[in-house]
Amino acid sequence: MEPPWTSTPLATAYSALGAINERIDVVERDMCRVICAGERHLESVHFESCWLDDLRILYGPRECGGTCGHESLEQSGWWKRITSDGPVGALDAMVAAVKGCRASRKILEDSQRRLRIEINNLWRPKLTHQRLLDLPDELLLTIFETMGPATIRNLDDDVPPPMYYCGRTSAPDIRSIRLVCRRFSELAAGLLVRLVRVYPTGESLARFDAISRHPTISKGIRGVLVVLHFYHPQYEDFESFAEFHSYDIYDHRKRFETDTDRRYMSDEEMETGSMYDYEDKTELIERAEIVRKILALLPDTTDECEGEERLEHMRRLQVDELHRPRILQIHEEFQRRFQEAEHLVDSGAFAQTVGAAMARLPGPLELGFGDADFVRPRQLMVDYGDDIWDAVHRHMLQPITALHCNILKLDAFSYGLVPGVIAAAARAGASPCALRLDFTNLWDPTDLDPSPDARRAITSGMPKLHEFSFSYVDYAEYGGIPAESVSGNLNAFLAACLDVPNLRRIHVDLGRHSISEPTLDMAEILGTRPRLGLTDLSLRGFVLRLPYLVQLLHNLPERLERLHLEGVCLQDGTWQEAVEVLRTKTYGWLFIGDVSGAEVEGMLPEAYEATFGLWGPVGQQVSLCTVYITSDDPGMVNPVLALQDTMFD
Repeated sequence: MEPPWTSTPLATAYSALGAINERIDVVERDMCRVICAGERHLESVHFESCWLDDLRILYGPRECGGTCGHESLEQSGWWKRITSDGPVGALDAMVAAVKGCRASRKILEDSQRRLRIEINNLWRPKLTHQRLLDLPDELLLTIFETMGPATIRNLDDDVPPPMYYCGRTSAPDIRSIRLVCRRFSELAAGLLVRLVRVYPTGESLARFDAISRHPTISKGIRGVLVVLHFYHPQYEDFESFAEFHSYDIYDHRKRFETDTDRRYMSDEEMETGSMYDYEDKTELIERAEIVRKILALLPDTTDECEGEERLEHMRRLQVDELHRPRILQIHEEFQRRFQEAEHLVDSGAFAQTVGAAMARLPGPLELGFGDADFVRPRQLMVDYGDDIWDAVHRHMLQPITALHCNILKLDAFSYGLVPGVIAAAARAGASPCALRLDFTNLWDPTDLDPSPDARRAITSGMPKLHEFSFSYVDYAEYGGIPAESVSGNLNAFLAACLDVPNLRRIHVDLGRHSISEPTLDMAEILGTRPRLGLTDLSLRGFVLRLPYLVQLLHNLPERLERLHLEGVCLQDGTWQEAVEVLRTKTYGWLFIGDVSGAEVEGMLPEAYEATFGLWGPVGQQVSLCTVYITSDDPGMVNPVLALQDTMFD
């Protein structure tokens, strides 16, 4: 069967279109020749504006600079051709030539447009002139989702795309824009909220429940992030509460003193650009000092003062006594929130409510857990003119994170609600497409061990789970439990989450930078399940045994899009054998680094760098080992085998 463009009517139309295109090129070259001649030989302002206008019409403002916009023309080789005929004589003749070229180009472009319509009608007779508003809703929603903010993967990307303004818009264009906006607003109303952060508080839980029941907003939810920020039980006692915040506010007071570049401006002065002097800052420091003294519960030392100092101290204590009830009121609110959160977690109401709300959401979901202070830093935020008590009230009622517990030497929180929420979501019928867990510290990893019922719910109730990500960033320098103690107690939880049939991407990062020797065996969490759908595997900080590596690769597809092995300690075999086993698969992207075990333990640093050391630009670093694994050259020698015995201790 001959192609449709070889038929007689269509071939004639294509031939005519090619001739029209060539004639348009000739006209544009003539116009550029006239413009070039005018630029080089005339100093008329009128002509300069004329040829600049023509350049803008032809090539747009980006190609036409303020003085000369000929870079693209020089690169295309036009300049030699269009200047070979010499300059045009008089100004009137040049202006007439430009106008003639414009008219000719307009006629040719109209002919070109008609020919293209004719070709479309001949080639695709059923083609209708579709408008943007006629696109199906599913396609428009897909476009909106690609332009919208990320969900759990990139929390810092929750920023709407930039809006562009086009000047010189005509009235019909404005009406069309209004129509499109009205249509899009109705369609994309469900994309207003993409990510819901749920805290273990009654207020946050009620808000999420209301969102899940909303007929419009619930359609756009794509991610649910459970934020593991808690109220610490140690501060339920008023003395401990006041002592902690007295030191905390004292630190902020010292920061106010040392922050010599800080300025405080009112709204009016922000508009005029003027700034307040340091007297206002001094007043703020004094107010913070008053609060600190109240919190510190300082004893009455008026007997040690005399004269004006005694009167000033008595006045200050009187002010302290007036404000002391406000501290008690803040502490009562803290106790209420702590008891409410404790009841929600211990009774299982938090997990059940989150699971039921997720089941009501119609779209594909990502479920995430995080304990980092990713929203805002924990600090006393005081704006100019703000009552110090308002700032203190907000600051004292902030929950704290696991990192704060490490720094302050407090007892760690229990993360037992994590498997409870996952199991509750699975029982309710909410099968997330991705499960992401990012922790900064795990004092007792056994808190994550699921009960037998929870494990059955996780493994059998999430058939749509395609991606699992677990990341642990160790902060042992602040007094946390070292990561090697953590890695040995995560087997049950990770094995339950990974014992699902349809996983495509697995990412487990155990903070290898602080592990002296990995203790978590890869076989204990990945098991022996065939994973022919898995295309992305990233593991960091594991023990790998050679027999299991052979079995694992046998259960994986022939090609992996991505394989990342970092901080892996090889046992029951040699790296020479492991490299040969890894070569049995093909990879879209491969990374092997920071390995240990087997012959690497006795390898000299220069030998290790020659074999496993990374080289190349950042983001594209490879080692000689990865080059060998991904190479198709049968004559290439295994780099580990190529090492001489003299390179070992």
